[in-house]
Amino acid sequence: MTDRFDLAGMENVKVSVGDVSGDLRVRGWRRRQAAVDMGGATEAPVLSNGELSIPACAGDCKLRVPEDSQIVAGTVGGDFELAGVAGSCSVGIVNGDATIRKCGAVTVESVSGDLRVRRMSGALSVGKIAGDATLRQIAGPLDVEEIAGDAYIRRLGAAGRVGSVAGDLILDTDFQAGMTYEFGVGGDLVCRVPPNASVRFSLPVNVELSLDAEPASREERDDRLLITFGRGDATVKLDVNGEVRLLQWGGAGRRRRYSRWTRPGGWTDEHGGWQVSWRASEPSEPADEPVTEDERLVILRMLENKQITVEEAEKLLSALEE
Repeated sequence: MTDRFDLAGMENVKVSVGDVSGDLRVRGWRRRQAAVDMGGATEAPVLSNGELSIPACAGDCKLRVPEDSQIVAGTVGGDFELAGVAGSCSVGIVNGDATIRKCGAVTVESVSGDLRVRRMSGALSVGKIAGDATLRQIAGPLDVEEIAGDAYIRRLGAAGRVGSVAGDLILDTDFQAGMTYEFGVGGDLVCRVPPNASVRFSLPVNVELSLDAEPASREERDDRLLITFGRGDATVKLDVNGEVRLLQWGGAGRRRRYSRWTRPGGWTDEHGGWQVSWRASEPSEPADEPVTEDERLVILRMLENKQITVEEAEKLLSALEE
């Protein structure tokens, strides 16, 4: 049975949801109405003083609310889905997977499964993610405490911090001037450096590094390795236990590919401590249509696992975009 509520004349309605034993799905729409479909609830929803209160339920809960609603939810026993809600949203523990798209600011205490996020106009704050995380097109600041699996992060519009990624991290974003980004990675990291980027990377001095890009400068300072592109207007602090690969393609001009190097105890060449070789190759032409996210991720995964070279990755992306 679906309960319906008329919200005409009411803006930014607060929707409070108790603990849900099953799945919780919340979707925004343009109507000034709310529709509540609950399974296993012993009490009915109540609309009072501009707030819609939804009691705990033993089954699944499906909500349709105005786009500007503010959501506050407790523990979710199953999966959580939030779509099309521009107001703020706060959720407790999600014991399944979580999917968030086309939303405003969102806070989640923890996710026991995977987290998938796309097209957020506000900030995203998450405690622990027990599975993998795919985070794309987040306009506000990103703050994640821990990701127990792998992570793919693309197109951040503001500062970003991930305290710990236990697996691998693929990072593909334009680094905004004046912003600081921090990532701790237990596995490997692959990062695409945009053409004409102005960013400074700070890494542990003994990191295993592959440079498939041409930085403006490289220096060692206070046990950190600083790799600077352009003026270095953005700062990216990386603490990585595995290998770091910085890649660059898609811009005008020729790209030089630097060989991988390690620093076990000191630099070994005669030119200031940097042993570098390169070979030039022509970059692929930019495409009119973007590659789909899943296809792009597959190619970057293959590149990360060294199944293909940077040149082969360029060709695959170009072929998909034609």
